[in-house]
Amino acid sequence: MPADAHALPLAAGQRVGARVVQSRESDAIQHRERAGHDLVAHTRTPATADDLVTRGARWADTPADAAAGADAVAVMVGYPHDVRDVVLGARGALDAMEPGSLLVDFTTSEPSLAIEIEQTAAG
Repeated sequence: MPADAHALPLAAGQRVGARVVQSRESDAIQHRERAGHDLVAHTRTPATADDLVTRGARWADTPADAAAGADAVAVMVGYPHDVRDVVLGARGALDAMEPGSLLVDFTTSEPSLAIEIEQTAAG
């Protein structure tokens, strides 16, 4: 498989909103950063994103703030209930996502949750 086969289909300069757990270990986020994307990060504990912010990412207070105006939103959390909270909860990412933007959930999750998110997004 080519090295960039897992890459999000974004052009340089597009904005990526990310909800991350361990920012320093996130290869996907680091790939986006190196590709020149405008990165906005949100974590439950702000210090977790310090490394990203130090390297130029902008901090967002909520998942919705991270998703606002993003061409793609990456979610990397622990469990399906965390995905539900971050994407569908109060001030969740889906509240602020624009039509046509991309949501990528890297969490090991439940297929039924992906369907629930898709149906909610479709309105």
